Amino acid sequence: MSYSSSSSDGVLDDMVISMTREAINYLLEEAKSSASRTRLPPLERNRLAAHEPLVQDYFCETPLYDDVQFKYRFRMSRRLFVKISNDLAGESPFFTQRVSASRKVGFSGLRKCTTAIRQLAYDTTSDAWDEYLRMPTAADVPLLYEAHQRIHEFPGMLGSLDCMHWEWGACPTAWKGQHHRGDHDGPTLISQAVVYQDLWIWHAYFGIAGTNNDIAVLMSSNLFDDVIDGVAPDTSFYANDVQYKYGYYLTDGIYPEWATLVKTLSCPDDEKRLYFKKKQDSTRKDIKRAFGVLKKRWSIIAQPSRILEKSKMRNVMYTCIILHNMILEDSGRAFCGESYDESIQPTNPLLTYAEKEDIRAKIRARHTHHNLRADLTEHLWFYREQGGVDTDDKHVFYFFDEIM
Repeated sequence: MSYSSSSSDGVLDDMVISMTREAINYLLEEAKSSASRTRLPPLERNRLAAHEPLVQDYFCETPLYDDVQFKYRFRMSRRLFVKISNDLAGESPFFTQRVSASRKVGFSGLRKCTTAIRQLAYDTTSDAWDEYLRMPTAADVPLLYEAHQRIHEFPGMLGSLDCMHWEWGACPTAWKGQHHRGDHDGPTLISQAVVYQDLWIWHAYFGIAGTNNDIAVLMSSNLFDDVIDGVAPDTSFYANDVQYKYGYYLTDGIYPEWATLVKTLSCPDDEKRLYFKKKQDSTRKDIKRAFGVLKKRWSIIAQPSRILEKSKMRNVMYTCIILHNMILEDSGRAFCGESYDESIQPTNPLLTYAEKEDIRAKIRARHTHHNLRADLTEHLWFYREQGGVDTDDKHVFYFFDEIM
């Protein structure tokens, strides 16, 4: 019996050893097969030689392509592009040419910026410019946002408020309902923006799921945080000789009737209200124009996103907005007020919870909304009767917002 038992144990051990060897061999073969499928062989791209054609085409004293062609291809002037490249090199070592641990010279800052900005402009893949720039991948372009003051014929107006959708076509989980809304063909993410008449984007808030409407986006955004915290600059103004403490935004009909939101009149019944509706609608078109220019200039947000992570989509959206503002300023189409001292920064008064709730209630006061709209109607009509000239001092406002 003991011989039989030991014999069977030996056979069982041999079977276990044999099965283990087969499993190990199978895993090794799978690992080799997987590595051969996913890992590309290294390429000698001659990085230094690829830099010279880019300089000769665009960045030397007598480039092959003139300023008009450069602006068409890069969506900005050559002067602004070089400034962005130099600023990024000064802020981040990544945008400088460095030597790797294997003693290979890396890519220049001009090539990294060229690849990244052309991806935004043309909605191309990361390796689309490998043949010309010898770069297999591209980098994100972190840029700084600087706010500037603005003036407008509407007293106290901070801009037009609205939302736009960016389709999300590459994420399979986004199709399960959370990001999908009936008025869009696919899932989207929503961006809230405040735009002035020169198409400058003052405020941006991006990342809300497309199933939400504009009211839900407004409730979750940081649009009024500085006002409620008491750190926003003074935006008080007079309309029809009545003083109002907070500036306001022009909105469409879906938004609530708040003191800081001015909606159009749905059914004006006299000439004054018809004139107000005309002026409000003509100013409201600015935000639609800004969205159109933004999508036309940066094709990456005009097409369904192939990015899976929300954080990367957020960075892309904000980068496009920042570049949009920088292009406006560089072209001289962004106009600023001259009476604001940028050296004066607002201080935090450390308001109590009750004081913040009082401010919140004033911002959302419905009766102030109707009074303000009536006073604006009278204000615009009065200056129309005066020949369209506002004899008062122009009202300057300044709006802070950190979007990155």
